[in-house]
Amino acid sequence: MLFIFSVCSVYTHRYIHNTYTMNSLTKKQQLVLHVIEAYQSRGDSPSLSELQTELKKKGLELKSRRSVAQYLEALEKKGLIKKSSEERSIQLVKTQSSEDFFSVPLYGAANAGAALVFAEDNIKGFLKISKKLLKTVENVFALEIAGDSMNDCKIDNDYIEDGDYVVINKSVQDYRNNDVILAIIDGCATVKKLKKSLFGEVVLTPQSSNPVHQPIYIHESDSFFFNGRVVQVLKSPKNI
Repeated sequence: MLFIFSVCSVYTHRYIHNTYTMNSLTKKQQLVLHVIEAYQSRGDSPSLSELQTELKKKGLELKSRRSVAQYLEALEKKGLIKKSSEERSIQLVKTQSSEDFFSVPLYGAANAGAALVFAEDNIKGFLKISKKLLKTVENVFALEIAGDSMNDCKIDNDYIEDGDYVVINKSVQDYRNNDVILAIIDGCATVKKLKKSLFGEVVLTPQSSNPVHQPIYIHESDSFFFNGRVVQVLKSPKNI
């Protein structure tokens, strides 16, 4: 089984649209728009075939190019893109605030206790974040924290509390001791601090004021992988 955390390259985009228009999009339409914006951020516009391929990687399988075209028509009617009959002709429609914000995809919830929440394979929405606040914009996505097993852990000056959002950089290649990571264990997502011994032992440790939380001990042959390093905490309004 494939999980979106491992197969999906996540990008931020430079185009923020008015709140009414973005809220009127379905989740699938938001995903199509996000893929287009990822291409645009690299200085290119996708063909219908390329768009179809990228959407399949992200969990939206469209059987024909005509199905892709129908999504584009819907986005054009809502004033978010412009296109013509020519290949690679999709253009994003910028708005007044397009240079001020990024939009980061939000994927379900990650448990900050035991790994009990299954990693979900669809985007729940997008977080609008001022580019003055976001520390990194390449290959990042966001998760909502559930639980209190990391409420004594700080990223910069912010504790990771229940209901907060964490920004995760999934392009990390080398995980080090004391990194705060997203781990997928038997298909479940959890955020913990990484401890590694010289003998290959892997321990995922909580940092909590609640003594009920205990470390998770992993053998190298177990079904697990790391899907990124937590690089930033975005506080929930209830925790401010």
